[in-house]
Amino acid sequence: MTDWSSDGRYLLFQAHDHQTHGASAWIWPIGSAETASLLVDSRFNITGATVSRGMRWLADASNESGRDEIYIQRFPEAGVRTFPLAGHRTRVSAMGGTLPHWRRDGRELFFSDRAGNIVAVDIREDSGELNVATPIILFNSGLGDGVAGYRYDIAADGQRFLIVKPLTAGTGQSITVLTEWAPQQ
Repeated sequence: MTDWSSDGRYLLFQAHDHQTHGASAWIWPIGSAETASLLVDSRFNITGATVSRGMRWLADASNESGRDEIYIQRFPEAGVRTFPLAGHRTRVSAMGGTLPHWRRDGRELFFSDRAGNIVAVDIREDSGELNVATPIILFNSGLGDGVAGYRYDIAADGQRFLIVKPLTAGTGQSITVLTEWAPQQ
């Protein structure tokens, strides 16, 4: 799973594509008799698909330029949603990118570049047109290139980050997983 739409109606996920032998993005309408549909019409890998909170824009990572980069395209309005999406995609990243995350208000997009830097880019919409600012490196996350899965998240205001890093050998740290727990009364 790469995202759950803010209206709770759509689940976005990626799956192995047997035709391209890569990854493709899919969308599934929750609580509907409809089956999952291909989200983006592309012969390239599409990973990390995520919809902005206002459900106006879709961001994902794709290798259509020859390496993973971040792209944004319009997400269709309710009532006219047909998939897979086709049409103009705007490249947001300049030097590679994966793991896109929207700030809660949809006005900023974060991603990880090839060096493991967390990068921010302001996103604005003027008269229905997408305006993308120059990406700014915020800090090095230590995630590196080719990290699979979502390894970081962002506070609603975009000011704090939670980054999951692998334990180093010999640290003696452990993880406790609680299952079948009941809330306290």
